[in-house]
Amino acid sequence: MNILKKIDQYLLHRFPSIWITRVHIFLPIGAGLVALMYYGSRLIGWDRKTDLPDEGGMFLYLIIPVLVYLVYWFIFQSRYNVLKSGGKMSIGKEYLNFGLYFLVFFIAFLSFVSVPYSNLKNVENACSPEELSEDRLNLDYGNSIVNRMAVPDEISPRLYEFDLIALNYNLHDDIKKREGKTDQYSSGTYRVKMSEEEIKEKIDKYVYAYNKYTENEIVISTEKIFTNFINNQDGDDYYYDDYDYYSSSSVKRKVSRIHDAQNNNTWVDRDFDNWFWKITCGIIAWLALTVWMFKQMKLRQFVFAFISICLTPLLFGIIAGIVFGIFNADEGVGYILFILLCYIVISIIVFGGYFSNKYSPMSYVLTMYLQFFLPLLPVFILIMMEITEQRYWSRNNDDIFNLFYWVSVAIGLLSIAVFKPIYARYRNLPALK
Repeated sequence: MNILKKIDQYLLHRFPSIWITRVHIFLPIGAGLVALMYYGSRLIGWDRKTDLPDEGGMFLYLIIPVLVYLVYWFIFQSRYNVLKSGGKMSIGKEYLNFGLYFLVFFIAFLSFVSVPYSNLKNVENACSPEELSEDRLNLDYGNSIVNRMAVPDEISPRLYEFDLIALNYNLHDDIKKREGKTDQYSSGTYRVKMSEEEIKEKIDKYVYAYNKYTENEIVISTEKIFTNFINNQDGDDYYYDDYDYYSSSSVKRKVSRIHDAQNNNTWVDRDFDNWFWKITCGIIAWLALTVWMFKQMKLRQFVFAFISICLTPLLFGIIAGIVFGIFNADEGVGYILFILLCYIVISIIVFGGYFSNKYSPMSYVLTMYLQFFLPLLPVFILIMMEITEQRYWSRNNDDIFNLFYWVSVAIGLLSIAVFKPIYARYRNLPALK
């Protein structure tokens, strides 16, 4: 605690523009919570015999503590403001504070996903890739036999021919290789010949693999399963198939999730080129920009602007629906053109108020409104290109998505430098009596 107090006093006296953000208090707290939740969940681990972790439920449970963390930070830091106290901050410090706001929201996001991500790592490490691959193949091989999905034809004593049905992972190449098949097949059904010993071996391997992933283990003997298969008799069902796939206790679902986790086919792909991370960081930057705008504005005008932003989708929908319903215009293009027209009109009002010597509450409110929606302008343009059937821009060339994304990011960052003097002028204009 003494170290935190010394840091607090040092920043207060040397760097008050950073001290007002209160990140030196909330970032360590947030990072500690992230580490505690992540490593706590890793220590608990996951037994693959039990149900899969409920990631969706964990997201819901973590929303409240994350919101409490953000709201408390926002209120705590809002009590201190250099600008509203008549001080000045360089543009470099403004960008530094924006970056600090981004870190707070990013830590909150990590808190939100720490337990689900830790659970996913537990699932990933439940078994080795080599063991999983062998289990998948044995389960696919034995499924037709154990669950009587194929009816064998007896060729001679102890030799049978039947359809081996690969339903679950389309392991056609592996099956063809092991069975010596060279034909081309369009489905997962293969005609195979097996002796009684080979069939029982498939059963044993299936049972061994199946029992690894369930508490409802197969307890009947290999002989009983073999007899049921040969005679096509009903017995206990241990389906490794699409039945009850979405149950968290499903063997197939567990094996599938482990496979996906080990191959990074999930939202946790650590490659930044993954669109999940791009969109996530974009939204976090947008929230940080909103906090930066709050620090520039008087509270009353910020509240009015924020309420206007929240009501925008409903208001735009009603007005655009009326206008383009009357003129019978194409709805898709009409909505986009209406939005672009709003950008132009709002920009005129904002800069008109900036160059005026009279204080305009509407211009002040619309300044935040314009800056908030300005990073979305490239998105609306991209949508209009899509609507007007210029699909080759987006569908056949992924580079256009990257271009528009980085243009949006650049607009958001540049807006700090552009709008800083506008907010400063509004703060200095005398209020109307």
